[in-house]
Amino acid sequence: MVRYLRYSLLILVMIGLIIVGFFAITEYRPKPIEIVQVNVLSDTIKTDTLTIITWNIGYAGLGKNMDFFFDGGKMVRGTKEDAISNLSTIETFLQKFHGDFIFIQEIDKNSTRSYGVDQVASLEASMPNFNTAFCLNYNSIYVPVPITENYGKVISGLMTLSKATPKNASRIALGSRYPWPRRLFMPKRAMLETRFLLSNGKELVLLNTHCEAYDSGSLRRVEMQHIKEIATTEYKKGNTVIIGGDWNQNPPGISTSSTKYFNPIQIPQNYAPTNWTWAFQTQPTNRYLYEPYCEGNTSTTIIDYFLLSPNAKPLSVNRIDLGFKNSDHNPIVMKFMLYNNAD
Repeated sequence: MVRYLRYSLLILVMIGLIIVGFFAITEYRPKPIEIVQVNVLSDTIKTDTLTIITWNIGYAGLGKNMDFFFDGGKMVRGTKEDAISNLSTIETFLQKFHGDFIFIQEIDKNSTRSYGVDQVASLEASMPNFNTAFCLNYNSIYVPVPITENYGKVISGLMTLSKATPKNASRIALGSRYPWPRRLFMPKRAMLETRFLLSNGKELVLLNTHCEAYDSGSLRRVEMQHIKEIATTEYKKGNTVIIGGDWNQNPPGISTSSTKYFNPIQIPQNYAPTNWTWAFQTQPTNRYLYEPYCEGNTSTTIIDYFLLSPNAKPLSVNRIDLGFKNSDHNPIVMKFMLYNNAD
């Protein structure tokens, strides 16, 4: 009997090692910088006034009827019907946007949570007048939690759409890493950088970002330091820098409630260099996912906004209140002006 138990334990250990080894071998290991697009025939932006929108679409799976196990809820994913309907509504909304640039976060290519729909291809096909660039920030062959209904495969990332054809687009890793083995199943956070030629010979550098959500704050500090280094380096070259997306943090001067599962820490007042400008609305951009959305009861926060280098100025910033019907985020639209573009 003892020998049988030893053999059984040995077999279980071997199976466990094989499973862990499989996940370790298939771990997504992106390089610090990866070129995702190069365009020989790029456009030169000649106008000084431009409009941009940022929206975390929550893989069209975090609509008003959804709570989420990672945020204290019970559900792993919504219905297929809701996922398809949400994506269609999101695309219809964006088709009516007449601005210049679109930042999208949490858009899936082939994930269990979104029923295998290639949302990147679908959105691209629905926006024929826009150029598109995409990079991964979550690529896990299988997420084995929760035990009762595994999250499954996740292939997801950031997408930037633009009326003008960019010079190039790159994935820039944000440098944060969960400890092993948790990192095998978590996002590898990144920015999607798109670069556009300006009339003055410099470049407009757009940084579409999605920072960590579920750490104590230590990973976000690493990410924020990296964002600052990239942005200030570009500005010193004379380029104009616009950073936007889902920061998973409150902007300076804003503080909202936290839960056991999500703490939107506040960005320090002294984070941005002198004369850089934060552009945000004080109305909620994100709702918490510990329960299906109930207006007036479900907690909300402000984590979607922009940061502009001194050679750009925000003219207006508006939150579009969609009632969190199709995503746990509301889109943010900013009109901004470039300085000295014609110099």
